[in-house]
Amino acid sequence: MPIAQQKTQKGFGLLELIITLAIVAVLTSMATIALQQRLRAQQLHTAQADTLVALRFARITAIHQHRKVLFCLSSDGRHCIKEKTQRKQGWLVAYEGHGSIQSTLLRSGRFPSHIKVVTGEH
Repeated sequence: MPIAQQKTQKGFGLLELIITLAIVAVLTSMATIALQQRLRAQQLHTAQADTLVALRFARITAIHQHRKVLFCLSSDGRHCIKEKTQRKQGWLVAYEGHGSIQSTLLRSGRFPSHIKVVTGEH
């Protein structure tokens, strides 16, 4: 067969495509794991920052209003946790009073679901 009439192969073979797809799949899974870890770290950092802002807010409010202000962990964003075994899903800031905290609630926040809050209470 003369050289001019030979068919030249264009494109990729099946084996080359499978190897390329396998490499892409491995790289994608590695990137996904790294992204998930980074997202969790960022959520933890945000929860820490939000908690510090709430503590500062409680302090400044108490100073300016000349009232006692309460910062506590909460399971529902409306009431302070009384039982040590209750899940601590967030926090709240409220004026300290004799009645229900719900009527004096100033601010509340939630922790991401994967963050477990551990207190010094045993």
